[in-house]
Amino acid sequence: MEVEGEEYRRCKSMESFGLCSFDAFLQEYESLTKRIPDELRLKNRDLHITVDGNAAIYGLDGYNRYGVNWDGELVFIEQLAAFPQKETIKKAKQAGFRTKY
Repeated sequence: MEVEGEEYRRCKSMESFGLCSFDAFLQEYESLTKRIPDELRLKNRDLHITVDGNAAIYGLDGYNRYGVNWDGELVFIEQLAAFPQKETIKKAKQAGFRTKY
């Protein structure tokens, strides 16, 4: 919530963001963990989960993007950061997100 703010809690649902929502990716991750053994998921941890072809969770108001690795890690995508980009990227790093350009 340090990057998106508390207001994001109300719009992280599939009803608000559909296939781009946090909840859609959580559901897909839970399904993935049932289908693919832990050893294989961890070996391929940098592969990203997709939800019906969508590869990123949208942040508040559709800004910012997060990829989800096979091991469940959320990765902040720098090139799609909300403006001011440098400040947003700094917030993501301070919140503990690994970032990817």
